[in-house]
Amino acid sequence: MSVSIVDSAPCIGGTYIHQIMRNSIGGVVVYKQKEALRNDRLKLALFRYTMKFLIFVGLIGHVFCVGGFGSPGSIAASEIPDQVIESTKQELQKQNLVYTDTDLRAQASNVQRQVVAGYIYKYTLTLNTADGGKQECTFKIWYKEWEKFVQVQQSDCKPAGIVKRQLAGGFSAADCNSDTFQAPLQEAVRHVNMMSNSMFHMTPVQVSKCTTQVVAGSKYTMNIDFQQSETCRNDEDHMTSLLADCPPSNSATYTDHFQCTVVYAPWHKTQYETDCKMVQ
Repeated sequence: MSVSIVDSAPCIGGTYIHQIMRNSIGGVVVYKQKEALRNDRLKLALFRYTMKFLIFVGLIGHVFCVGGFGSPGSIAASEIPDQVIESTKQELQKQNLVYTDTDLRAQASNVQRQVVAGYIYKYTLTLNTADGGKQECTFKIWYKEWEKFVQVQQSDCKPAGIVKRQLAGGFSAADCNSDTFQAPLQEAVRHVNMMSNSMFHMTPVQVSKCTTQVVAGSKYTMNIDFQQSETCRNDEDHMTSLLADCPPSNSATYTDHFQCTVVYAPWHKTQYETDCKMVQ
């Protein structure tokens, strides 16, 4: 049996046309899929740019409300976060500043907040110190709440105002037996005994010519007569002992005379700076 070329031509032509149509339809589908993907990408890009724009607009509004980047704005002391106040207390402890105030926010003034990556709080504290004076401390603290990050960038303390109505630089006579003079006297006794080569404690038997002066802190001067104790050794346990705890020897006939100056600056690490010189 034989098939002529003429008879088979329609079949071949139909198959060819069918293949062309199928390829064309497939191409249209692929094109539409690519077009849809391209549209999705454009929509996503447009969404991202829109969100960035909205965030930028919101941030600009926030900046203008609270003072702006690099431009601190005034706020109430009550707005200082607890973490910043706690960091302030720790910094004051590092400086050995002894103050009597219990609420630091109540002592804060000139409070400012600056927008950075977080906030920078800047304020001044006026503190009442244990010696009856005042200290003015300026703080600048960087705070990022979401990271629980607190960093003290500035902490400066200095005497503020007038202490007990005494002008800075003015001397005032003082009672050598007053409670105010007990701590400076003990520091002077410590200083003399640290200089002494004696096996026994040098105890103060008389204190006279006491004065106070307002400087960068409080300055105390006094004349002290020392005699050697027979019951207390010159060791750490008796370094600051006074007459009542370490009486002089009954046989003591020699007295050393010292003129001592003690400066009390509570914001310094050592607090006391003492100098004693032997006099005739």
